[in-house]
Amino acid sequence: MNLNYIAAGVKTDCHNLLKKFVATESVRFKEFVKIWQDMHFSCIYCGRESFAELYEFTEEVLKIAKEFFLPPKPLQTRVCGLYFLYGLYYKQPTIEDGEYLVKIRLNFKEWQDSYSLMAVLREEQHYDALFIFSKLLTENAFHFCAMPREYGLERSIRKYLERDDTGLDEDLPPRSEVLMLEESGLLSSLDELSKKYFKLKCGLNNASNRDKPHQLLNYANSAVADDIRKVMLTMSGGTSYHKDENDTQKSIGSHRKKLKDQACYGAGPSKVT
Repeated sequence: MNLNYIAAGVKTDCHNLLKKFVATESVRFKEFVKIWQDMHFSCIYCGRESFAELYEFTEEVLKIAKEFFLPPKPLQTRVCGLYFLYGLYYKQPTIEDGEYLVKIRLNFKEWQDSYSLMAVLREEQHYDALFIFSKLLTENAFHFCAMPREYGLERSIRKYLERDDTGLDEDLPPRSEVLMLEESGLLSSLDELSKKYFKLKCGLNNASNRDKPHQLLNYANSAVADDIRKVMLTMSGGTSYHKDENDTQKSIGSHRKKLKDQACYGAGPSKVT
């Protein structure tokens, strides 16, 4: 788990809640509340040591919840995302006179997607979800803005703009350079290209000696991809490398599954109000 990220583990916990909510085959708020209480989500803001930390953490958890609320997620996931936003928004500490610390940022495209979802919920008569969205809207829970994130020169803002902001990568530890190259397909493409080039040079030789190219053409290593892997593993302290693509994918899949099983928060009884 990447402990440098202030909301490390939150997305994993949200996915676990979503999985349980989907298993109910319902979009009712009461089903969400039961799971929210069982997982003690109301304690998510506990333990913050400073106002700055609390503010940054709140921004991040609301952004994570909003990812579930937006398309192209299925209807049940988006409704669950709406309930996430509702619970996390109203459970955050207030500044003064009931004014909540952080609002939910929505740009124009996200507002259009939200409005389209409300039309579907109205048509299918999911009135609890409609009421929750209307409550958030009428109580000024949304901050309508141009960009999903705030831009600025402050380090606390720049560090998020300089990182990959998609997927589950925020909950994963830094991957090795070899693994990133394998996932991108660059090493596999280089391996295939170098072997084809070697075969082409062999074809230019005379018929009696076509298992290797002429010595004047034999200046490129056909196993250059393997050599790159070995050098990079040596530099990073690695000892072995999965040459077979299936073994590599199994290794990656096992790594991600282990991380998804981790949870970061939990304590005390809770209740969404």
